[in-house]
Amino acid sequence: MIRVLIADDEEDLATSTADWLRGEGFEVEVAHDAGAIRVALAARPPDVLLQDVRMPDLDLDELFAKVRADGALRHMAIILFTAAVDGRELGLRHGADAVVSKPFEPEELADAIRRCAERSYI
Repeated sequence: MIRVLIADDEEDLATSTADWLRGEGFEVEVAHDAGAIRVALAARPPDVLLQDVRMPDLDLDELFAKVRADGALRHMAIILFTAAVDGRELGLRHGADAVVSKPFEPEELADAIRRCAERSYI
């Protein structure tokens, strides 16, 4: 089963997305702030981090640097989950595995998670 951590400060969106993904067979955890992201990544790293671009107290550059430098997290795929107009550019700059724009089509999100999870184990 693919493990996903949704990191988004929009609680309703994160919760509804998590519920839908669980219904699709994913194991899902949700983090609503930068501290909760750190705790979740340290406790049980997911296969895929679905990361909102703009969250309070989150330094996206620092997050990517820590993840890519940590042997326990290096395999984890990161999908940027954003309503930002420059989402694709941010994804390229940070080395994200994929970018999913909000609002999103649920099947598009599930497909991106599956593709990224498969690649993370190659």
